[in-house]
Amino acid sequence: MKSTPAPGSYDDYWAARRESEHWWIDHQPFLQSRGYQLRRRYHADWTPSWRLPGAALPMYDCEDSRHGLNRLVLDAIRIEDGSKVVLKRVDTRHVELPIIQYLNSPDRRHHADNRAAPLLDTIPIPDDDNTVLIVMPFLRLFNSPIFRHLREVIDALGQFLQGLVFMHYHSIAHRDVCRLNLMMDASKVVPGGNNFNIPRAEENDLSLHYSWKDRCSVEPVAYYLIDFGLSRYFPEGVEAAASFGRYGQDRTVPEFKWEVPHNPFKVDIYQLGNTFLNVLARFPENRGHLLPLLRSMTADDPNARPTALEALMELEALSVHIPGDELTIPMVYEADGDDSSCSEEEDLDHEITSEDDHELVELGE
Repeated sequence: MKSTPAPGSYDDYWAARRESEHWWIDHQPFLQSRGYQLRRRYHADWTPSWRLPGAALPMYDCEDSRHGLNRLVLDAIRIEDGSKVVLKRVDTRHVELPIIQYLNSPDRRHHADNRAAPLLDTIPIPDDDNTVLIVMPFLRLFNSPIFRHLREVIDALGQFLQGLVFMHYHSIAHRDVCRLNLMMDASKVVPGGNNFNIPRAEENDLSLHYSWKDRCSVEPVAYYLIDFGLSRYFPEGVEAAASFGRYGQDRTVPEFKWEVPHNPFKVDIYQLGNTFLNVLARFPENRGHLLPLLRSMTADDPNARPTALEALMELEALSVHIPGDELTIPMVYEADGDDSSCSEEEDLDHEITSEDDHELVELGE
């Protein structure tokens, strides 16, 4: 159980670096030599910014007051071009690395259907043969900010289905096609960037909300699949593949109740369909066109679910028949009881009103 610090000790609490951070601190000079700059908190000689003379921000608004939530993942700056990236520690003895490398091989990386997050670099760790760092672009959760138009939802679902078509063609099941592994390149949607540890905040001032633009106003927006730690290659092919047990974030998969082998490619379809059902649950007035497809993707009987290719073809066919105004009008968000806290309401208000809306209001004035 985590202990809550006494009010008088908050400064020391946030200034104390966690055990999980020391690996990054120890390897910071090496990563600097390889062209990657970590935030000041991960430098051995770090002094908390709120303790510096003339500090402009209180401790809780300083970006270096927050430690990472995942000991294996950290953001960094690629020194050669100043771009933000994410570093992930991967076990070389695990299948995750070869699968990522396979999907990023030169003859596959630029395939139109490949939605695996780009692998920018691989960094062997000199003192550990069992660990490498993979470098990926700085991405953001696919549904943050929330979708505002049906065409945006269709675009995202279509790209993720393309990704599954590509992976399944190569006999690879992702096995965790769930919310936290569905990402987007938000460089145009959130052009000012956001804080890695506090995604709702600006990069260097945690008291400020990030600014964002409508996806429709900055198209195209690219969506990517990440985290291949549970992924598997099935040489026997899609039809004959068999998995055992439970895996992934979504434990509502019907097959998980059975103590018999199941097809992991059908689980991929269920997980993606259920993720989008949950997204559209907040937009009951706008989800009607997609419900039949999503319900077929989440059928209790795995054999009743479409393949990734069949689902993609059905999505493309139905989207042609949706009236144009239904694709482009703002969707109506309906909150439930889980949205009751003040902070969540403020975050939601911020995500419903984009930077483009503020510009229109100013023009109207």
